[in-house]
Amino acid sequence: MKPTLKQVGAGVGASVGVLASLVGVLSYIDDKRKDPPPPDRKSPPEIQRITLHDSAEPLGDYLRKNPSRKKKRSYTPAELRRRGYSFLLDVRAEGPVGRRLRLRFRLRVEDGDPVPGADYDQIVSDFTTSSPDQEAEVPAWVPDPIEPGRYVVRFTFERLDGKGQVVGFESEKDSRPFEHAPS
Repeated sequence: MKPTLKQVGAGVGASVGVLASLVGVLSYIDDKRKDPPPPDRKSPPEIQRITLHDSAEPLGDYLRKNPSRKKKRSYTPAELRRRGYSFLLDVRAEGPVGRRLRLRFRLRVEDGDPVPGADYDQIVSDFTTSSPDQEAEVPAWVPDPIEPGRYVVRFTFERLDGKGQVVGFESEKDSRPFEHAPS
């Protein structure tokens, strides 16, 4: 007995229905297995690595090697001869474009007390993020402390508002301790 056209149509329709249900179930399972889309990331910027490049480097030599670090002021010959430590920082920032950040250093004795004086608490650089995920190498020069001893440099990211005022703390990292013996 041959199936009628009506029976063939019903069979094809049922097969299509079963296949559509199967595809729907498999799609649902696949969606549940996939990681959800990442949220709009705004993790704190991080200092990934701090490398001490040079000790006893005169500020004038550092500025010649890193012209972008020269501040908008002139230096006296004595300031340009002042010796210090040269660091290179690998930094990373994730988050919205246009985020304003400040990188600052504070020289500290190894036990954590800050070294007094404005020379030992300075801005390294201000940044405005230009992509959602960016990395950079940032040079920094820290003047020699006056006293001999063991020191660390604490580098800190601060969050800035639209006027350039600090409105929050983001992250920080200390250099490895180093021994300073005045020459």
